[in-house]
Amino acid sequence: MNGAAFSIELFPDWKDAISKSGITQENIDNAFEKLGPKLLEDHGFKHSMDRLKVYWGEWGPEHIYVPGNACGLDITKSSPFGPRGGALLSPHNVDSLRQASLILSIFLWIANCLVVEIKLKKSE
Repeated sequence: MNGAAFSIELFPDWKDAISKSGITQENIDNAFEKLGPKLLEDHGFKHSMDRLKVYWGEWGPEHIYVPGNACGLDITKSSPFGPRGGALLSPHNVDSLRQASLILSIFLWIANCLVVEIKLKKSE
């Protein structure tokens, strides 16, 4: 992976927060339709065919795809390296730091939305 190896551990509390959130596949599709071109440009992807795709599931972003040869982050629910009762998001065909950075930027944007939503609910 050209020095860009990483995984993201998802703990049971994350899954619980996702289930209580109002975030849906439709929300994610709409957000990345608007955010996608700027994120791609900022990470050095300039072709009009470049696209981002996030597939939403019980763990939130279970698959994140970025430009390249089937590159992305995929969920593993039974990894011995993941947290007990949790899951692991692991890279697939990530060949460059810019792909890794884009994947992490997408995940962190989603995590930030979840944190903001939790804080807003607590303040109600």
